[in-house]
Amino acid sequence: MDPESLVQCPFDGSHRVRASRLPYHLVRCERNHPQLARSLATCPFNARHRVPQPELRRHVTECPDRRHGTAQRTPHVTPSPPAPPLTCAPPIVLCPPPIALCPPLICAPH
Repeated sequence: MDPESLVQCPFDGSHRVRASRLPYHLVRCERNHPQLARSLATCPFNARHRVPQPELRRHVTECPDRRHGTAQRTPHVTPSPPAPPLTCAPPIVLCPPPIALCPPLICAPH
């Protein structure tokens, strides 16, 4: 899609937005239309696609972005593998200099 082409906002049909600006516009328009936002679902293949929730399953099977190298991508989030256990370095111990190195008059109590 040409970034300069105009696309219609799914929240307000009178809004025509450049394709390159649509993600920013959607965030703002979603805030201005909260009830409509709750009734629309976001396509798992392209976040710019907002469809009525009952139509999401059909949209996912027909989504043009699914055919562009994302056919293996699943619409569900898969958990990431667990992180390897942390290995700790031995603690660094800062010791005061030995008393024997101090001159006797400075280290002796008064």
